[in-house]
Amino acid sequence: MVVGDRQTDAIAHFSFVKKVLQRWGSGLVRKMSGTTVTDSTSGFRAYSAHAASRLFVHNRFSYTLETIVQAGALKLAVEDLKILTNPKTRESRLFKSIPQYLMRNGPVIFRSYAMYRPVQSFGALGLLLFLAGGGIIGRFVYFYVRDPHYSGYTQSLVLGVGFVILAFIVGMFAMLGDLLAANRRYLEEIAERVRRIEGGADDRVLSFQRDGIKTTKALPWRREPTS
Repeated sequence: MVVGDRQTDAIAHFSFVKKVLQRWGSGLVRKMSGTTVTDSTSGFRAYSAHAASRLFVHNRFSYTLETIVQAGALKLAVEDLKILTNPKTRESRLFKSIPQYLMRNGPVIFRSYAMYRPVQSFGALGLLLFLAGGGIIGRFVYFYVRDPHYSGYTQSLVLGVGFVILAFIVGMFAMLGDLLAANRRYLEEIAERVRRIEGGADDRVLSFQRDGIKTTKALPWRREPTS
């Protein structure tokens, strides 16, 4: 996949705030996807047949960020190409303001990352909750050891246990998300094969190329039984 880098810092009609948000957002997407895309919101794209058959867009707002996160998770080759854009002729039809864009695209980034890296997403949150709970419980233990007869720190114990329980629940979400991600990968592989079949459909021979192996709809060869 090749992404056209619009060189947003040099675009005249981009405001200072928009340029800063563009730079910050692209940096966030690079870190989450593991790619080196400079202009993550650029819609100027070129896809190989292999990449196009493997990418699936699940949100209804914009494909730009989600496909980059997917490409990074699938280990697809992603490159930048500096391009020049035409002067602005109209307002965007995708969003009316920067706050609206952030409100709609922010959940897309989180959902895409959580979909393809559920353990990292929920695991980090679960770890934070567990550490917080452990620290609060440790505070209760410290004061209890100093004065076992004083019960003024019982609230710390209750709160700490609550955080630990939440950490356990989030950890279960991470495990469930990983299982669902494995199932989704199988479904995406099936959908990829269907795309390749439909892309190379022919009335005489139905074939597609995958990993150097050409597959057709011909029946498998069997040795005829000998009398």
